[in-house]
Amino acid sequence: MRLSKLIFTAAVLAVTNFTNKDDWRLIVLEQMLFTLYMGCSLGLNYVIQRIVEKNHDLSVVQNSTQDSAEIVSMSVEEHDLSVLFRRRILTVANGILLSLLLFKFQLHAPVILLSSLGLFEVFEDPLFQIYILGRPSEGSLRRPFRKKRLFFLFY
Repeated sequence: MRLSKLIFTAAVLAVTNFTNKDDWRLIVLEQMLFTLYMGCSLGLNYVIQRIVEKNHDLSVVQNSTQDSAEIVSMSVEEHDLSVLFRRRILTVANGILLSLLLFKFQLHAPVILLSSLGLFEVFEDPLFQIYILGRPSEGSLRRPFRKKRLFFLFY
């Protein structure tokens, strides 16, 4: 999937570099992508939260804390709700950043790129895979989920 994201990034940058920055179609496209990204991201976050609360899974997950090697036991429900809360905060922060780029600086390529790559991330999310697509939580979908690097924080 990383290679497809790289190819997609190169294609978006190539297209946006050769288009008129004031073209109304480009502006409508970026606003639609931004709205779709924020709506899908926050909407699916809400839906998954409701499913997690409805399932009320109290199975124990061993999770290590960020600042030490200490192991913390928590239920699957607590783990998934904490992951959803962190993702919601990051999505809102990303929305603020994209709004700033779009409305204050009139930068088109980053908004189109980050919104569309954000949509990729929404559908690659382990909680989406488990709760919406119904995949078993084993292998790469096993809890606790692998932490992403800071570079991929905003998409």
